[in-house]
Amino acid sequence: MNMSLQPNNIALRLTLIYLFFSVMWIFGSDQLVHSLFTDAANLKQFQTLKGVFFVIISSVIIFLLINHQIQRKNKIIQLLNRGEKWNNKMISSLPDIDVYLFDRKLRYILANGGAMHKHGLSSEMYIGRRVSDLTLNIETGQYLERFYKKIIAGYDVSDILSYENHTYQLKGSPIRNDEQQIIAGLCVAIDVTKEEAYKEELTKAKELAEHNDRLKSAFLANMSHEVRTPLNSIVGFSGLLSKENLSQENKERYVAYIASSSKRLITVINDILDISKIETHQMALSATKFYVKELMKEWEENATTMLIEADKEKAIVLAIESDLMDHDEVIELDRERLFQILINFTSNAIKFTEKGFITLKCFRRENAICFSVRDSGIGIDKGQQAFIFERFRQVEESSNRRFGGSGLGLTITKGIAELMGGTISMDSNLGQGSEFIVSFPIHTET
Repeated sequence: MNMSLQPNNIALRLTLIYLFFSVMWIFGSDQLVHSLFTDAANLKQFQTLKGVFFVIISSVIIFLLINHQIQRKNKIIQLLNRGEKWNNKMISSLPDIDVYLFDRKLRYILANGGAMHKHGLSSEMYIGRRVSDLTLNIETGQYLERFYKKIIAGYDVSDILSYENHTYQLKGSPIRNDEQQIIAGLCVAIDVTKEEAYKEELTKAKELAEHNDRLKSAFLANMSHEVRTPLNSIVGFSGLLSKENLSQENKERYVAYIASSSKRLITVINDILDISKIETHQMALSATKFYVKELMKEWEENATTMLIEADKEKAIVLAIESDLMDHDEVIELDRERLFQILINFTSNAIKFTEKGFITLKCFRRENAICFSVRDSGIGIDKGQQAFIFERFRQVEESSNRRFGGSGLGLTITKGIAELMGGTISMDSNLGQGSEFIVSFPIHTET
């Protein structure tokens, strides 16, 4: 809103009255004096007194006029100062905004806001100083000096500045007088650290969602292959069995193929059901007491069968080791799910081991009982170990296509172990085999 000062009525009236009486005094005083005083000496004395009186009256009137104007200006200055204080207080109360005003020589005229206090700075540290005089790092000082020079050059500028773990959005504009000459520059700094962090989180979430979507698509394609392959085998060999004059040897061989494919199909379906139960937290657990040595003996029998079914040419030696006490120890866990974890470990070990050994070991570690499956297979690259237990990641690996499988075994294993209150760890080097360990905090009974 534009405001203009109007002449004060009292001052105008006093001025007009002063002018009127001054004119009357000048033109009428001589005639009055000559009519009253005939003596020259008295006339001269009165003329002197008349001049002194005129000076006194003029001085009083001028004093009153000047004093009145000064009072009016003081009131205006007080109002402006009060407004400036209110503005400064309002700006300083904003925790994430700073306002800087500087002249053509880049000296600060005004600096206020709440963001500067985050770096131990105050308004008094800016006034009358240049950017290079402040205790900023050299890089930031040089950047701000270039930024301010662009503003003084007449440009509206905007940029992002990072300083001491904070991110600021800078906006600057030149300030011009009535002749459109640049007399100063204005810069507003807004702390957008939280907004930038939120944007970064959104970007990461978007990238993760897109990545997971690609992985799920690859997973579905792989699962489709894993389901179709055994189904085609079952249908094909079932058709061959219906032919006449088929030898007994071929019949047995075809039946074995059908049985193997059926078992593979059931495994795939069970994996899909298990991962669904884990995802929806619907997998039920049933803890029972059992002998550890009996579990290890059952593992050895199943691992032997799995090894035979996998490849008769694999030169692998199975072994079990235990650091438990000689007498049988009894633990209380979901025996079926624990056995499933060990079988999943073993299935991977057989798949990726051509020769050497696969060993199941049971041992105590402080207040936990641990089961490990160690092999002498191809091992796992360090770069892949960080995500080997993540859902859908296995389907990306070329080894999965080479060796087959749904790629859900370790994901399911990790999910079951966590539902049982346990943890899974691994130790592997490429070309030197792998060891997978599942641990449960548990107290044994003798």
